[in-house]
Amino acid sequence: MVNLEHFFLQEKNSLIIYAQSITRNGQEAQDVVQEVFLECLEKNVVLTKPYLFRAVKNRGLNRVRNHNRMIQFMDKLKLLFNFLAVEPSNENETRLEQALHSLSPKLKEVLHLRIKSELKIAEIALILDVPTGTVKSRINLALKKIKIFLGETNE
Repeated sequence: MVNLEHFFLQEKNSLIIYAQSITRNGQEAQDVVQEVFLECLEKNVVLTKPYLFRAVKNRGLNRVRNHNRMIQFMDKLKLLFNFLAVEPSNENETRLEQALHSLSPKLKEVLHLRIKSELKIAEIALILDVPTGTVKSRINLALKKIKIFLGETNE
């Protein structure tokens, strides 16, 4: 087995460049490579170039997918509230994120399942093991709280 530190120093730059071609972000690329090496260290994996490049590719693609899912989630919320009337701005996006973070875990969960995962009310009820009325109430309460939060910060 090759010394991990030596292997890391030898392959780091080429892996970061490869990760950057996937993530399109220098900091994300560095994070991806670091996470892969930490995982290899934790799992005591035998390192080879093909393994590392494949691991970096998979982790990078997962990050891109998760980032895209978050963007789609935020876009759906924006449409749902018709919050951004003409042009989106960073300030409005930040306020919307703050509104989401202000919700209780139960309310975030139902919104996530309904909007991001696109599940039906009955499916959410089965997943959470609660009545459909509870799911509807939580969704309505979450939306109401977000609207109130956005209205308060808009004044």
